[in-house]
Amino acid sequence: MKLRQQRGGRKALPAQNIVQDVVRWNVDMRANRRCSMSSVLGIFLAVLIGFYLGMTINVYLGAFTQGIETTPPDSETNKTFTCPMDEEVHVLYTISGDNKDFLDEFSGSLKSSLLNGPLDCGMTIHIMTDAKAYKAIHQRFQSIQLSEWVTRNQVAIKSYNVENRKAQWQSIFEKATNYQLRKTHTIGALFRLFAHEVLPPTVKYAVYMDTDTAVLSNLGDLWRHRNATSILQWGDAKCSGFGLFNLEQMRRRDFWKLVKKAYYSKASISKDEIDDQYILRKLSNAHPDLFPYLPEQWNLHRADNFWHWKNDERKLVKNVPKAAMVHMNGFTEGEGNEHNKFDNAYKEYGNAFWAMRYYGGHPWEWTRYILESQTRNGRDGYYITVEYNVIE
Repeated sequence: MKLRQQRGGRKALPAQNIVQDVVRWNVDMRANRRCSMSSVLGIFLAVLIGFYLGMTINVYLGAFTQGIETTPPDSETNKTFTCPMDEEVHVLYTISGDNKDFLDEFSGSLKSSLLNGPLDCGMTIHIMTDAKAYKAIHQRFQSIQLSEWVTRNQVAIKSYNVENRKAQWQSIFEKATNYQLRKTHTIGALFRLFAHEVLPPTVKYAVYMDTDTAVLSNLGDLWRHRNATSILQWGDAKCSGFGLFNLEQMRRRDFWKLVKKAYYSKASISKDEIDDQYILRKLSNAHPDLFPYLPEQWNLHRADNFWHWKNDERKLVKNVPKAAMVHMNGFTEGEGNEHNKFDNAYKEYGNAFWAMRYYGGHPWEWTRYILESQTRNGRDGYYITVEYNVIE
């Protein structure tokens, strides 16, 4: 029998050769199994490490790219953030005449309303005007290209020329009260008592403010305090320069019928004239449940004498811990001179009315930039809708 030379130089007999081959095969199989297990374990560890690294890189990349503006798909740029119709905030101004200082005053107040609009729902600003104010406001809005402004939520500004109703409304006023309309305030102040006839019936509430009012806090906070059974919510001083009108109740209760039923004592009036605020105060005395008070931060008027602390911030904050708005009650005294200059107010009332000077002198361009910077991710926003309506 021929012998076979094995590796290592050692000779082996045929039987020994068979046994060694079997042993070598078993050893190779165990080695292969160990290699396979090692490979599987290595692959598993590699996948695990890769996943961990991927998540880590993704986190850092996300943080890095968060401030980088990207171009979203068309569906994203048109994304809308809606809120229920009854949650839309409504603001009301009434204006007559085209005096430049008066319009500057209104512009300052309008800026404060825009910059302090609700964060999570839309807002419509209604402006009731006579013919002169209607034209002047139209020109001013065109000059600043208001319809091209972009805001966080939908904002609409609607002007109503009520020139054709002025004589009729004054007649209704005088017949209901047996008094002439007082001329110290402009007739525009009377317009608000007919807002329930002019504004759409879907508008149930409106925050009214005189043009010498600056909003300092978010109007959405005030909107939460709506009273479903009131006619007007105002401050305990019963100043009608700022308040929350319930237009739905004014329609339902027929406001001017309530006025006719009220008693007007001439003994308390030196002249045969009264104004719209006198009407509201008399109604409030007759129906206090229809005229509840607003929170104190929404009741800050110069007539309340808080400007006595104008040069002492510590006392001012102690006596007025919260301020959501300020109302000037007219900047100067005297018939025909009310509501005319921001600078006069600042000089006379000092730091207590810094807000009036701030908004009055705030450039329209800066206001536009601030509104656009508040949009979500710098891209989701709405163009301001500007409408002009003539009421017959």
